[in-house]
Amino acid sequence: MWPRPTESDPFRLLEMNAWIIAENDAVTSRIEEALRRQGHLCPAGSRVRLEALPSELDQLAVAKELVFFVVNRITPAHLESMRAVRTVIDDNALLVVVSGAADHATVLGAVRVGANDFLTINDQLEEELSRLFSRVHLTRRGRADKGYTVTVLPCQSSPDANVVAVNLAAAFASRATSCGLLDFHFRGGDLALLLKQTPRHTVIDLLTQRDAIDEPMLRQVVTAHDSGIQLLAGPTSLSDLTAIRPQTCEEVIALSQQMWPAVVINAEDALHAEQMRALSLSDDIVLAARLDIPSLHRADRQVEMLVEHQVARERVHMVVLGAGLAGEIPASAVKKVLQIAELRSIPDDPVALLRSVNLGNPLVLEQPGSKAAVALRQFAESLLSGPRSAGEAKPLTTFKAAATLAASAIPFCR
Repeated sequence: MWPRPTESDPFRLLEMNAWIIAENDAVTSRIEEALRRQGHLCPAGSRVRLEALPSELDQLAVAKELVFFVVNRITPAHLESMRAVRTVIDDNALLVVVSGAADHATVLGAVRVGANDFLTINDQLEEELSRLFSRVHLTRRGRADKGYTVTVLPCQSSPDANVVAVNLAAAFASRATSCGLLDFHFRGGDLALLLKQTPRHTVIDLLTQRDAIDEPMLRQVVTAHDSGIQLLAGPTSLSDLTAIRPQTCEEVIALSQQMWPAVVINAEDALHAEQMRALSLSDDIVLAARLDIPSLHRADRQVEMLVEHQVARERVHMVVLGAGLAGEIPASAVKKVLQIAELRSIPDDPVALLRSVNLGNPLVLEQPGSKAAVALRQFAESLLSGPRSAGEAKPLTTFKAAATLAASAIPFCR
């Protein structure tokens, strides 16, 4: 049953700025009908035939909210068209691809050229459209006061990223009384172990839901830690990942941003569609690395990919663990080659770190006076004192591709 527009939900009564680019008239009609049932009307002239897109691309500059890109099957030419559309429409507009069944690589390709959502043409399309409108509503409602969000990515070692994520969350919680910690390491998350928690539910329980996710549902799944951390635990390494829907990741993040003043997302990489959604919704991105060639080679690849996907380098921060050892690559050389704004060194403190990990208590709480804990807390404070939203970040700067770190090994080692 479609919900009817009500006065208590002004979102449903406003004309939505929705555009439809399509080669399939039947699907276009289904989308327009779904919009009407939700109380929205597309602006006049907002329907563009795909074959006419090159000559009508400029008129999409007024698209502020939703742009549907409807094709039966995605081809490389369609991906280039999506890229062109993304460069023209408003930065805050959602580019929603509606297509026949597609494999993971195809969906990822669409995300990489700027798509925000992906809906499948099938009997459940109307239901998926309804959920899409709910996500847009959620984003509108929370845009003004969303919690500060940071995503942590490993360059070489997932355990290093785990340590950074859990300590940032603990430091944020000490400042803001609570912090959401989302373990999006879908092939075996360890944050529950680092907090000595035995969660009844994991993120998989949410991401496989067919119904829309709401705040009460999310609160039932998270596990509370004494520090104020609200943990959405990662799955075990044996979990079935086939039913994960990247769109649901966006719903979880948007809800978390409304529920907590700060949110830390622990991601496993920047390659999968669900991880890229976390990156696109984050205010800052932290790369966890070591000062050695393999780790920094991967850091270079990560930075290159982030900038390619229009992440401002001012939002990319690098934190290196185990710093201060003989033979490590100089931090100044790393900053120069990677062209990043900030590199934070966490001093090598193996005894304190090992004790923290084995006791299941974040280092900033277990041994707050240790040199590594002090550095981690200072890093957390620097993040909180920066811009509070991606919209406040400085404009993108021109990125001149750096040589790969493998080729730069000689200058690093001088």
